[in-house]
Amino acid sequence: MAEAPSPLQLLEEFEHQVYAHHTGEATHSLLRLSARLLLLTEPDGLLSVRFPAALRQAVYTRIAAACTTLATDPDFSPSAEQFREFSVYKIVFHAVFAVSGFGDATHLGILLGRRQTDGSLKFNGDALAKFALFSALDDLPGPIFEEVLRLPAAKLLPLLLGWLRQRAVLTARGEQNRARLLEAGHLIENETLPDDMLAVLVSAWMYCSYASHPNKHAIKRSLNQLMRNWMRAKGINPTCSPRVLRDRPTLVIIGESLRAGHAMFRCYAEKIRQLRNQFRLVLVAPSTEQDPLVRGCFDDWVEVSRLPDDLPDTVAKIEALAPDLIYYPSVGLTFLSIALANLRLAPIQLMTIGHPATSKSEQMDYVILGESTRESAGSFNEVVVIRPGRGYYEPHSKLPATMPVRMPKKDEVFDVAVNGIAMKLSHRIIDICERLQKESPKPLRFHFFPGEKGVRQDGIRSLLMRRFPNAIVHPYLSYPDYLQALARCDLVLAPFPFGNTNCTVDASVLGLPTVAFVGPEPHSQTDKGIMQKLELPDWLSANNDEDYYLAALRLISDDAERAAVARHLHGINVRQRLFSLSEGEKMGTFSATVRWIYDHHERILASGNRVWHGDEFDSQP
Repeated sequence: MAEAPSPLQLLEEFEHQVYAHHTGEATHSLLRLSARLLLLTEPDGLLSVRFPAALRQAVYTRIAAACTTLATDPDFSPSAEQFREFSVYKIVFHAVFAVSGFGDATHLGILLGRRQTDGSLKFNGDALAKFALFSALDDLPGPIFEEVLRLPAAKLLPLLLGWLRQRAVLTARGEQNRARLLEAGHLIENETLPDDMLAVLVSAWMYCSYASHPNKHAIKRSLNQLMRNWMRAKGINPTCSPRVLRDRPTLVIIGESLRAGHAMFRCYAEKIRQLRNQFRLVLVAPSTEQDPLVRGCFDDWVEVSRLPDDLPDTVAKIEALAPDLIYYPSVGLTFLSIALANLRLAPIQLMTIGHPATSKSEQMDYVILGESTRESAGSFNEVVVIRPGRGYYEPHSKLPATMPVRMPKKDEVFDVAVNGIAMKLSHRIIDICERLQKESPKPLRFHFFPGEKGVRQDGIRSLLMRRFPNAIVHPYLSYPDYLQALARCDLVLAPFPFGNTNCTVDASVLGLPTVAFVGPEPHSQTDKGIMQKLELPDWLSANNDEDYYLAALRLISDDAERAAVARHLHGINVRQRLFSLSEGEKMGTFSATVRWIYDHHERILASGNRVWHGDEFDSQP
């Protein structure tokens, strides 16, 4: 079998065709190149680390220049199908232009538009659509973005989904544009969702949670509608078994990313184990989710496919189980959970906040919160049930018994870690880092851990190092290597507004002082819950950007204050506090909560109450 062409070979093919003005062939070649780039899994980007940064930038500049030539060619007028295909690769274009000598795609607006006497740009024909096709959220000025929102829905749909798939929005302009998209779901929800846009919809559904917009989850209603329309067109219309009270009901768990070592398993393994005491527990998940450690939590498991074409078979397998309840530890990480969460497959359907946000699905009855996130109850459309206690976290399967030893410094630079994946890096945390860099009494070196590979790693590294020239933007690391790198830092800044949960657990186990943010949603309350379990000072959990900045500056400036926090962490048993129940807290509260929901479902709904607390359970008739 012949080897697949390398990215550089595909680039040469694209260049030959675009500069010869063979527009049709060039379009096809660019799509092939983009698909190849998106699949790259090299931990340090497109080229090996042995290549100097200048050569890396030169390759990306060649790609960006050829894209510019194609976009401005009058004969380039992408069809509806090509428009969708290009939107799938918007995350590739974002990285390509970011790394290139252009820095971004804003120059395309000047080339495709016509400058007016008032300085604005006017676009004729399909020029605006072509500009939007290659641009990132950060590239379009507000007035031009408003024009884009007036494009026909058939073109706006792939653009909107493609933009919401952008993994990191690091500028205020980009965040403002994302906010407008999150308000624009009604413009596209009645469109037909093509099969090739399903993966993009899944990313858009998940990534909206990382935005700063106060009503950011409203877009899910429109995305859910698109998904339901798609399933209806495929003839997926399941039946639900009638509710029958049983001593040991069948509870089906939809497993997404529920594998040993993943954050979902670290957060929910303990809760799932509890459920076997009162329910027959069946895991429904792809084979990749069924490693021995996970299987041991269940009475039975049913293997299903994660592919959209196999969804009818998956639904049929769940129907055959006749579940009394379906539990989603998280909703939003995969196509499977989003699709199934929009179907009625059991009399009672409930979720927890593995992906910590409301589903906005009319088919999801309940969400279960812990005490540490009870203040977020108002952000859910599901009936909220707050179980007693805070529970505990599952340690990473590769957590070493002995943590890395902090090595002596070779310089006087103060190392600050921002240890969240790319999607969590908001412009707000980046702006605070820039301010700290400018106003700190010590020279700072930021360490970013975006968890990216291939072209995405190249893109995020370029965007960050443009603003922090001496930063270390770590490639994708194994868990032990990540701990080693994190241990070299003096301070950790938890990204926000999304929050950091498991990464804050990691920093705490290492004994590193951490600054966190507290917001109105559960994903921005878990860090505070961790700090409360560790009895850390309240001022380390800020509820606004200014206090966050001041807390970070305080730890950077005051060695004694920072050392006191570190001594506290080293002086207590962090693992015991995080990986076991708090003193006086009972085991089994999660299972008891699910059982209470099962036993009292009709009365809960009849009451009209939207929020229930653990101390109310026994008092209810």
